[in-house]
Amino acid sequence: MERADARRSVLLQTYAAEVFLPVVRAFVENTAIALGLGENEANGLTLAAKEVFIHLCRAVLKNGERVEIRCSNGSYYVQADFIFPFSPGLELHAFNLNTAASAAEDAGLQETGLVLASRSADRFMITRLEGKELKLTLLKEKAYPPFEESPLALPKPMDEFSVRPPNPEELKLFAHLVKACYRDQALPEVFNYPGKLVDMAGGANYDAAIAVGPAGEIGGGTFWHRSGKRSVEFFGPYLFNQNAGSPIGAALLESCIGAIIKTDAVVLLNRFARAEFAREHFEFLGGVSVYTREGKPGRREAWFRLLHEDLGSLAWVHPEIEDFLREQYERLVLPREIRRVTDEGEQHPRHSVLSATIDRSHASATLRPMWFGTDFAENLGRHLKLLSQEEILNVFFFLDAGKSWQAAFTPGLIENRFKPCMIFPCWGAGDVAVFQFQGAVQ
Repeated sequence: MERADARRSVLLQTYAAEVFLPVVRAFVENTAIALGLGENEANGLTLAAKEVFIHLCRAVLKNGERVEIRCSNGSYYVQADFIFPFSPGLELHAFNLNTAASAAEDAGLQETGLVLASRSADRFMITRLEGKELKLTLLKEKAYPPFEESPLALPKPMDEFSVRPPNPEELKLFAHLVKACYRDQALPEVFNYPGKLVDMAGGANYDAAIAVGPAGEIGGGTFWHRSGKRSVEFFGPYLFNQNAGSPIGAALLESCIGAIIKTDAVVLLNRFARAEFAREHFEFLGGVSVYTREGKPGRREAWFRLLHEDLGSLAWVHPEIEDFLREQYERLVLPREIRRVTDEGEQHPRHSVLSATIDRSHASATLRPMWFGTDFAENLGRHLKLLSQEEILNVFFFLDAGKSWQAAFTPGLIENRFKPCMIFPCWGAGDVAVFQFQGAVQ
């Protein structure tokens, strides 16, 4: 499959003064369109960028301080990064999912703008850079038509096959075959948009492989992507109307490993293990209970294997989950230096910020910490209330042990009935502890 051009980016350096707002607005809009967004999506990203810039000018930065805005493409999305000096008075809690516009209006028009920004972008991230700078990222995905079911002729069981990368039409057919053969199982959201899968596989971080028979029929497939600094996540293998014990699954896995074994990735991980998944070559990370909107229970398991020797890393841990992490590291034989993080009276911001990824088709939401604040326990409770109203029954929280500041979220998670259930090694800056909310289904 032909690769897209290398990741492209365009940079604007300006100053925190509203006189430059027309420049910022035109830059983001025109660059987003040039990088592949449609007009509607570009307008959404532009609105979000405009409101962020206004907020920086009015409430965060001193007049004339420098702001760097970088727009870049990611094959299926465009993102706008704002890089600016850190300010102790920075307040971004309007980005929380549970912030209502009416509540923001009570606090002033400045926060109303951030509410608009958070709703106009598909995702956002706050990153603390080296020195005294922050990066606020706004991400907008391209629009894709949803999956439409169509009659499919399933392949016959294959004795002869070869494994190779798919072309775009084969990749779309692969997505349709997955939806047809695994219709009653939890699948990654991307299979709902075959065109998005094609763009992902044409970018820098995603790859795919299919097993093809003598007549070009597709008997199975898999795809994978870089998920952290030292980890790769793969999905599948998915087999289509093949006999039990078919060698196709193992061949697809070997193709994935062969493609990444010479990289610096240490861990290969599968969060959606299928029946065809060769568990004997992997270590069990753990499982979670998942529920449909009707309350029907199911189970999802995660497995991993080391591609190279894990030479160890730091894990910043709150005492409340230290025993859990030590047990996991001992069971998985992962060398880690555990460092406790405790509150010793230092000052913290008042408001916390969380990002939320919602998969309505599976009644699932994943929360991630963006900014710590002393109101975290209450903020998390408000998120849970909103998700409950939306009939989201499966709520997870990802905590990165490679980032010391995230350990402070632990007491609020325990208070809100979250329980650590597994770790994903090397998933983020370090290992990611996965918590699941225990109160959604009684």
